[in-house]
Amino acid sequence: MTGPVDRPAGDPAGTNDGSNAGSNPGSNEETEPARRPIGPPPPPPPTQTLDPATFDWEHPDYKGQRRPSRSSRSPSGSSSGSSSGSSGRSHGRSHGTSRGRSHGSTRSRHHSRWRRLRRKYRRWRHKWRRPRNIVLGALLAIVLVVLAYALYLNAQLSAIGRAPMLADYSGPNSAGTNVLLVGSEAPGQTLEADARTLVIQLVHLAADGSRADVVDFPRDLYLSTPTGDPKVRDQQTLEATYEAGGNPLVASTLQDDLGLRIDHVAQVSFDGYVAVTDRIGGVTVPTGQGVRHYTGQEMLRYADATKGLVNGDVDTGQRHQQWLKQMLVGSVTPGMLINPVNLVGLLHDTTRNLVVDDTFTNGDMRSLMWRARHLRPDAIRYLTAPYRRFAHRGTAGRVLLPQDTALRQLGSALRTDNASGIATFDN
Repeated sequence: MTGPVDRPAGDPAGTNDGSNAGSNPGSNEETEPARRPIGPPPPPPPTQTLDPATFDWEHPDYKGQRRPSRSSRSPSGSSSGSSSGSSGRSHGRSHGTSRGRSHGSTRSRHHSRWRRLRRKYRRWRHKWRRPRNIVLGALLAIVLVVLAYALYLNAQLSAIGRAPMLADYSGPNSAGTNVLLVGSEAPGQTLEADARTLVIQLVHLAADGSRADVVDFPRDLYLSTPTGDPKVRDQQTLEATYEAGGNPLVASTLQDDLGLRIDHVAQVSFDGYVAVTDRIGGVTVPTGQGVRHYTGQEMLRYADATKGLVNGDVDTGQRHQQWLKQMLVGSVTPGMLINPVNLVGLLHDTTRNLVVDDTFTNGDMRSLMWRARHLRPDAIRYLTAPYRRFAHRGTAGRVLLPQDTALRQLGSALRTDNASGIATFDN
């Protein structure tokens, strides 16, 4: 009686009838290879743990699924990691995929470099997010801005014209700084001999820089002018003095009549006055018809007009002082100082229309500006040189006679920086 036929594992349908060598050990026929089962590989037994290092994650049925973390794939350290890498590479070669040794190593190096760069960037970002580093970065930015502004300011000061305009003086030095400011119709930085001067003012800055005085000398003030012979002096108006000898002769005349050393001379073209006035948006000054707002050209015509003025050039000088005062007030507003465009334009308009004496260096200008850094517009006092009356003097015509004694007293008060003595000559 024939017993039941033993079927091999994986042949539930009985396709193998026992005629092959697997079921008949005594047969001499060749063994047929076992067929691969259809479907995914069977899951491991419950008692068997899945080893991520050796599991076939590249199998078509498992490809694209989430893999375990690096620590779970190589729990045994570097040895398991190296064995996993070698098994993965061998598996890639055995299955004929594009993941070969060279391609895998190149991609791994690329990813490693990218991870290192990201780590460095994160460390850098975390470092500069600290409050201490934020403060240091802000201070560094402020220092760079101040340095750039200092370099630009020095370049603008170097663009100022220079000429020998200062006269010799053998008298004592002054406690403060005295600068002769001459407003001329000469364009730009030119020193034309036939150009008409419109205003002559002496600016005195106190030694501590807390106050300043601006003394106007009318153009028709009749003063004693030095000649080539020290024993002979000529009498003429300041306007005629400027036409005869320019700024050096005007400076020499005022030094002798005041008994005061003039430290520097600066000539400003009225093109610069007009440009600065337009830069700050115009000026507002009181007039006989009330308070009016003027542009640069309008203010120039108003300040130089003498028609209808009782005191002639005295009133003209006071108009120029009002103009200068309003320009100073408008130039130090926050809108001008904070806005770099306005500030750069203001410096350009001033320096391109300014000529100073050749002894007035950039260092002297920076020192003077630093000393006047706390000077407020309301701490500037505007004066007129003391005079007696108008008179007619030969070919000079109508002139303004000075008070010689009071003029000497004014020079002495300026030389000693006596604020109370200067205040007696206030307009």
